Amino acid sequence: MRSMHSSEKIEELVAELEAYRLDAILLSETWRHEPAKIWETQHNPIFMGAGRYKNKHGVGIMLNKRWKKRIIDTDYINERAIKTTILVNRQLIELMSVYFPHSKYADHHVEKMYRNIEKHMTNNKKCIPIIGGDFNAELGPGKGTECKSVGK
Repeated sequence: MRSMHSSEKIEELVAELEAYRLDAILLSETWRHEPAKIWETQHNPIFMGAGRYKNKHGVGIMLNKRWKKRIIDTDYINERAIKTTILVNRQLIELMSVYFPHSKYADHHVEKMYRNIEKHMTNNKKCIPIIGGDFNAELGPGKGTECKSVGK
């Protein structure tokens, strides 16, 4: 699926994933442009998403409805990061979905993403952090003294 820019696209994704009985899905590049929001879909999952620009960026977290009453907090960081905290068997779990800038962006944009992640993740040893998404990592030819395993 290329994007989730409409409610119909969310429902389409939900229908495709229904057979897998997943508890959580971290989504990136959703292309949703409305402000932060929580949707209960027609099927099972709850979708939490944030975006800003039409057909650009956007992130989301999809949770099985059985976790609805276990959601402690949802933090809409920006159009490239969202975090939710859930309580599972007396254990806090932080789920963060990120969408990093690609290589055409200047390094300071990537560094800003790392700072946002660090700033918004709880520094609590009793909380399990899970970060997923599109990190836009790119391999290229090695330069200078870099690791010999990086090739053309």
